[in-house]
Amino acid sequence: MHKIHLFVGHAIHFRIALLTVFFLFAFSLNAQKMPSNEFTGASTATCDPAATFCNKALEVGLEDGGTAYGRGAAALDIDNDGDIDIFISDSGSPRTDHPYASRVFLNDGTGNFTVVDLEDDWGIDSANMRYTFQGLWFDSDNDGDSDLLLVNGGYGFSVESLAFYLNDLNVSGTFIEHTAASNITLDKEYWWSATDADFDKDGLLDIAITSRNRFAYDPAFAGDTLNAILLYQNLGNNEFVEISETVGLPNPIGDNKNLSVLDYDRDGCLDLLTSKWEYDPALFPSLGGGVKLFKNTGCGTAFTEVSLGLNPAIPPIGAPEWLAFAVASFDYDQDGWQDIYMGRFERQDYILRNNHDGTFTKLDSEIGLDMGIGFGTVYDTTALGWLNDQVENTMGLLVDDFQNNDGYPDVAIGTGHPFHPGDAIVYCHQGSSLDFDRCSDDFVIGHGLARNHGACTADFDGDGDIDLLWNLGGLATLGDGELHFDTLGNPVWWPTDDFPGYYENQSADTSTYPTAFVKLTGTVSNREAIGARIRIEFINSVGATENRYLWRESADAFMSQNSEWLPIPLGPAPSGTATLFIEWPSGLLTNNYPVTAGDRVEIFETTVAAESGLARPDFKLWPNPAKDQLFVEMPVGIGEIDIRIVDVLGSTVGEWVGVEGNDAGRFTVDLGGLGRGVYFVRMQIEGKGLVTKKIVVQN
Repeated sequence: MHKIHLFVGHAIHFRIALLTVFFLFAFSLNAQKMPSNEFTGASTATCDPAATFCNKALEVGLEDGGTAYGRGAAALDIDNDGDIDIFISDSGSPRTDHPYASRVFLNDGTGNFTVVDLEDDWGIDSANMRYTFQGLWFDSDNDGDSDLLLVNGGYGFSVESLAFYLNDLNVSGTFIEHTAASNITLDKEYWWSATDADFDKDGLLDIAITSRNRFAYDPAFAGDTLNAILLYQNLGNNEFVEISETVGLPNPIGDNKNLSVLDYDRDGCLDLLTSKWEYDPALFPSLGGGVKLFKNTGCGTAFTEVSLGLNPAIPPIGAPEWLAFAVASFDYDQDGWQDIYMGRFERQDYILRNNHDGTFTKLDSEIGLDMGIGFGTVYDTTALGWLNDQVENTMGLLVDDFQNNDGYPDVAIGTGHPFHPGDAIVYCHQGSSLDFDRCSDDFVIGHGLARNHGACTADFDGDGDIDLLWNLGGLATLGDGELHFDTLGNPVWWPTDDFPGYYENQSADTSTYPTAFVKLTGTVSNREAIGARIRIEFINSVGATENRYLWRESADAFMSQNSEWLPIPLGPAPSGTATLFIEWPSGLLTNNYPVTAGDRVEIFETTVAAESGLARPDFKLWPNPAKDQLFVEMPVGIGEIDIRIVDVLGSTVGEWVGVEGNDAGRFTVDLGGLGRGVYFVRMQIEGKGLVTKKIVVQN
């Protein structure tokens, strides 16, 4: 066995070189290729009924799309039919032996999916899906549907172009390419990630885009200066102008990776955070390694780097302690201020806790982040792998409250490496103790060793709890896969493509931490309400008032987006209710908005003065369960409303337009024609949003 001893600081440079050497070497070997599902994370056939999460990718149709070299993921209602669909990006689409491109899975309303061929069905050119690392979904023109920016290049073999498509499904049934007309650059780069926010507070979503450092990998690009953060201001009418130099974002700033948007100082202007991974700052001293934080000092007119405020205890910027692969903003301690998670690949992860004064305090192993870091220093060139088999590095990342909806964010870490896979790590937040405990078993059992990348959350099946989608797959540029040797010494390829993991939350019991869901719709702010902050007030089990905090965010962590429907923690039972206080990006406030367990409510931004607040109309539906009739009791003076009843498949089974209550404020709904089962009553109130309540019919 040949061994090469490496210094950790130079290890990644060596590995990148090995990628090229071994890929070329691979084709000279008479190697056997293993079946594509032999080492993939295909979903398990059965699940432990006691497990919280069960990988049901096969059962719900997500394996019908084939395997992927998975990168980013998104959960959103793409076709505007009321349920949450899935997008997975596939970084291997140019490979001749990998016929798949990035794909969409449409939800039928029950958590079962049908794959969409984006080229044949929706008109998205496969030439615009080459080494796709991310699809950024955002409502560019505030028309109520999500448009698509395809981010191509990444760790591909070739530089590629961005591609921007307008969502025209409700008119032509297709997406319409708009890249050139939008003024988004046609330059080819190793584009890596993107996110969106209304940085200038004009009600339109702007976009920030990163590319990785070309000359860190290819000497032919020495002197390359195109690895900046590009910031595109939305001018309206789906046109943009690039303003990074104008507003003070430096060029170049190094090997950019993933972006996150936050208002760390709560001044109302959204700031920008980027992770950076300089493999050897000594070789590239002008770039400065690590995370950079840019304060939005003029609400879109100027950005100032304030990275030193991240933590005075961390050594100067450029030292290894600053390196990060993925970053996410979240409220770790639920104090109403956004903190930062630094996923640091082969180094100890950090949480930077916001001190409310522009500085942060670093936390790691003392709060339970106990991953075994590093790849070791001995590399086996015969087996093509690090001698320590299990690696606990942070590559993929998700930070969200998905475990029990107590309002405290949990952490899902995607491990793995181009040369070998790893077991996922999941940390469950322990609440007020502000510690984390491992709770990884469901995911380790669910898809086993994998290269875990983008992850996102949503209530995909509409049962009131949070499910999780994990996009899996390795590096397409490894050729036929990962090279190993069988017991006879023959070379064997382990494929690095994989099926996605779809984790259905099968706990079913939401009584311990009851849940409601809200969707925020801006009327003065951007329609998606990106940047809105929600304070959730409820009474806990001992009668005391508690608060939780949520932000409406776009893509962060590892190039992924959670559903637009936000889960609202209602506190431990028997509370079951909460009051919302919403700070919209425009500065308007919505106060004293009540929600109840089981609610699914769309809340529209109001122009009512902040001090007056807005209380949601309180509808009462009874009896529930119901048989022949259902009574809808309305608040006095509510005026006309539209009532629609839908089944679990999302099909309308009854509709009443412009109804008013009788003298007692009551409207009677005839249920005589409905079969036994679960239904949803959707009540649309002009100017005050949509209220949805679940009923059970026992006919």
